[in-house]
Amino acid sequence: MRDYKTGTLPSVRDVRSGWSPQLPLEAAMLLRGGFSGLPGTPEIAGLVYWRLTGGAEPGEEVAVKPEAEASLTALAEQTWESLRQRVSAYDNPEQPYLSHPHPGREPRFADYARLARVPEWNTARVEDDA
Repeated sequence: MRDYKTGTLPSVRDVRSGWSPQLPLEAAMLLRGGFSGLPGTPEIAGLVYWRLTGGAEPGEEVAVKPEAEASLTALAEQTWESLRQRVSAYDNPEQPYLSHPHPGREPRFADYARLARVPEWNTARVEDDA
């Protein structure tokens, strides 16, 4: 499977650790026959991210290759199960929706940071620590 990007490519480490789940989730969907007109497949042979720019450096590629201890099919299944668990957790009305659930791993563009008043609370935290 391939994913085309115009921005920064994810690292193999981020894909394997679940921080960049898009392509493994697409692979899990393919395993389940989730794409109209394409048959399901029993095994995922490769995951490749392509960055296409059209500039002086026209592009680059990051391939996520199988590891001895974990196949790409296993990665796809693990990512699928992680999504199922997350959906199940958020199906519980008691589950909070945190704007930054993983400190130190904030997204570059956080759509809801302003609504959560993150800059205001971060400033207060810094002042309290002094």
